[in-house]
Amino acid sequence: MRAPARLLAVAIASLLATSLFGTGGAAPAQAAASPCHGYVYSFKKVSGVVRMNYWIYCSKKVDKIVLKAFLREGDRWSQQNTVTCRNTNICNNRESLRDRKGTQSYFVRAYEGDWPPATYVQDNGHTWRCNAGGDAGFRCGGAGKKF
Repeated sequence: MRAPARLLAVAIASLLATSLFGTGGAAPAQAAASPCHGYVYSFKKVSGVVRMNYWIYCSKKVDKIVLKAFLREGDRWSQQNTVTCRNTNICNNRESLRDRKGTQSYFVRAYEGDWPPATYVQDNGHTWRCNAGGDAGFRCGGAGKKF
């Protein structure tokens, strides 16, 4: 066998052996997928006040849920509460904003991202952030309505 062909044969054999038998070292740790998701549970206008209730629901009990949600209309915001729930699978946050005259567009969501007061879940040493990418995040929905 010529040298390039021999090198190619050795490389292929090495790849096959690695795929069949592993590298002999420990396998890389896989990030656990989040058991949680966030959604707008209720969003309505009652007696001139727009009210929303935002929930984080997990399919199992987790160590900690920190939920910061907001209600927005134009340049007005309601973001008064940061709720911390421990050893549970459900956490909710309520916000309200007095309605203005006429029809207005309102939006609700949970805070996203890396910086406080972002919404996040912690369990067994893992931290998942609201709408962060990949295995580091969990889905958080939002909503919009006109009242």
